[in-house]
Amino acid sequence: MENGLTSNVGIGILTVGMEGKEMPDSSVISTKGQVTVPKRIRTRLGLRVGDRVEFVVQGKHTIIRPVRRPGNPFEKYIGALPAFPGGLREINAWVRSMRDEE
Repeated sequence: MENGLTSNVGIGILTVGMEGKEMPDSSVISTKGQVTVPKRIRTRLGLRVGDRVEFVVQGKHTIIRPVRRPGNPFEKYIGALPAFPGGLREINAWVRSMRDEE
């Protein structure tokens, strides 16, 4: 099938080609329903400890993907630096002066 997904009893399975052979990354479900995501997949998805993932059903396939928060990723840095002296008017004047000097 397309995109490295193969079908097995209606369940999508991610497989990665390696030297012409498909080698599935797999994990065992614990008694608590927990699964260890293989390192190669965590790296590929950019997952780190504490990250959340979501499971999306699309037709016969189930996709695991990182949950990305909507909004501004830099919001947590607001107030980390002191305010620019003179406010927005001075910022715009400073930017104009920088552009004129080039």
